[in-house]
Amino acid sequence: DSYVSKITNDNGHIIYTEGNKKILVTYIGNEADLVIPSNITRIYKSAFKSYFTLTSVVIPNSVTYIENEAFSNCVNLSKIYYMGTILEWKNINIGFDNSQLGFATRYYYSETQPNEEGNFWHYDENGKMYVADEITPDIWRIRDENGNIPNQLDCAKLLIEKMNF
Repeated sequence: DSYVSKITNDNGHIIYTEGNKKILVTYIGNEADLVIPSNITRIYKSAFKSYFTLTSVVIPNSVTYIENEAFSNCVNLSKIYYMGTILEWKNINIGFDNSQLGFATRYYYSETQPNEEGNFWHYDENGKMYVADEITPDIWRIRDENGNIPNQLDCAKLLIEKMNF
């Protein structure tokens, strides 16, 4: 009875709580783009196994352990949005048969423009996800051979220059 009272359903996420540990046992929803609750510390074995419609997942930086086969056979999982840094991701204990976590493109959370190489994302002021590598910060200026912005384009005579800001 005490075991059952420690299990809750948070929007389809079945969570077992014991003290400060919050284990995501399984997911009973059908979202293709999934956000794991922010207080989860562990993802239980086979939690998302064979979840074929899963294409992206947001994993909170509170997760320290992803058990064996948690994401096994999630063949359409192509993007992982991690709420922490690259170093924090490397410190997660990831069990066997979670190879899709390695195949998917991983994005690390950063409120500011990072100084390091990698894929980064954050939420904007409206709570919408902004992925840095999908919007290029580069601006290109097209000029003709005399340095003027042309009214008509003659590709053979164009100069293209990258603008920095």
